[in-house]
Amino acid sequence: MNDLAPVLGVTAMFGLGAWLLRFLILSYRQQKVARMQSDLQNRLLEKFGSSQELLTFLQSEAGSDFVQPLRTGEEPRTPYGRILGAVQVGVILVCGGVACLFLDGRLPFDEERAFLFLGTVGTALGVGFLLSGAAAYVLSRNWGLLNGREA
Repeated sequence: MNDLAPVLGVTAMFGLGAWLLRFLILSYRQQKVARMQSDLQNRLLEKFGSSQELLTFLQSEAGSDFVQPLRTGEEPRTPYGRILGAVQVGVILVCGGVACLFLDGRLPFDEERAFLFLGTVGTALGVGFLLSGAAAYVLSRNWGLLNGREA
C-alpha cells in the first residue's frame, strides 16, 4: 500500500485540477450566457412601443421561443451525444490504462505494482465504456432513434 499511495495521490491531484478547471469554464460560460440573455431581453423590451404589442409578440410561437431562457451551454442529450461520450471516455481510459501497463516494471522505483493496478483498472473501465457505447449504438439503431427514423 505504501507503493500505491504516491501514485494515487498524484492521480487524485490531477483529477481534482481537471474537475476545478471544468467547473471554472462552465461557470464562466453560464455567466456569459446569462449576461447575453439579459441584454437581449432588455433590447427586446425597448423595441416595442406599448405593452399590448409586447404581449401580442410574447403570445406568438416565435415570441415564446425568442425569450425562452438560453441553454446553459450543455448540449442536448441525443443518442449520438451519449454514444460519442461513452466512446470518448472509453478511448481515454484504455489509452491511460495501457500507458500504465507499459510503465509497469520499466521504472527505477518500487511503485511498479501501483502502475499495474492503475493500468488494469483503467483498461477495464475503458473497455467497459467502449462496450457501453457499442450497446447504446445497437439499441438506439434498433429502436429507431438514429438517422431521424421513428420508432
